[in-house]
Order: sequence, then C-alpha cells, then structure tokens
Amino acid sequence: AMIAIQRQLSRGWPLSVFGTTYHGIHAFHFPIDESGGVWARFRFEPAEGDRTMPNGAAHPDYIAEVVHRCESGSGDEIQLRRPALFTMVLQVWGPGCPLDDPTVPWPETLRRIILGRLELSTVLTGEAARPWENYVYNPGRPPWGLGWDSRDRILRIREATYQLSGKLRSAENERGGRSQ
Repeated sequence: AMIAIQRQLSRGWPLSVFGTTYHGIHAFHFPIDESGGVWARFRFEPAEGDRTMPNGAAHPDYIAEVVHRCESGSGDEIQLRRPALFTMVLQVWGPGCPLDDPTVPWPETLRRIILGRLELSTVLTGEAARPWENYVYNPGRPPWGLGWDSRDRILRIREATYQLSGKLRSAENERGGRSQ
C-alpha cells in the first residue's frame, strides 16, 4: 500500500473530490468476449482531468467545495450547479500484475476499455436519502458474471466487513435511529 500512497503524493494533493481519479484496487474477471474475457480493475476518471495542488499547500475542505458547487437546495435534494462527470474505465491486466494483491498499483501503460460515463448532478439528504441507507456496496459480491480471485485476502476481509456493516445499519434504521 505504501507504494500507491507514495505515487499519489508525488503527484500532489487532490484539489477536489470531483477532480481526482478513483482507482478500484481489486481485480475482477469480465466475460466480455468469446475468448473467456479479461481481468481488469475499475477506474473512475474525472472528465476535467486530475487536478492537484502542490504538496505542502493547505488541505482543501472538500465538504465546502461540494456546497460551493450546489445551488441553494430545496427540500432534501440539492442540485449541483454543474454535474460532476467521470469516465468509467477498465484497466486491463498485463503480465506481472498481481490479481491477488490490491496493494500493488498496476502500470498506467496498460490497455484501457471505456465502459461509459458517470454523471453526478444531485445530492440527496434527509428523507430523500433514507430509502438508500440500507443499500450496501460490497466489493466481494460483484454483479452477475463478474468474478474475483479467491486468493485476494483483502477482498475476502472486505466482503465480510461490508456485510456486517450493512446488517448493523439495517438494525439501527429499523430501531428508528440513524447511522452515521
């Protein structure tokens, strides 16, 4: 993990939550063609490109930036002044890239497959967000058709942790409380 952290720090601090690439750390198997498919990692790359500030500069207040990008909201839905756009990309496995160790970054030179675009335009708060509170993203339970390397110990731990977290949040919500 230290290699990935050092690599990111050498680029500078992210200037924005909307201007940084989000790297999926686990490899998944995608059955995209008759040859059996490919192993790849997800990435969400900002349409405006990665924006950084020099190391040593003050750390930005990401929440303030989200508020700054928002119109004055009405009710529990806040519209962003302009959508945050990301390109969803698969970074395809290459020789020497481990499938079972997510702490090792893969080279930037690997083949890429563009899957689509993610557009974030609305922030849900309060009662509008409530129906979504019990949905749990669990990287150990990928969508139908995708597979993962069972030797990836970190993914196995995350699967159990996310499942427990979801159960705890559901129980809290059923009691009428709100999870943090």
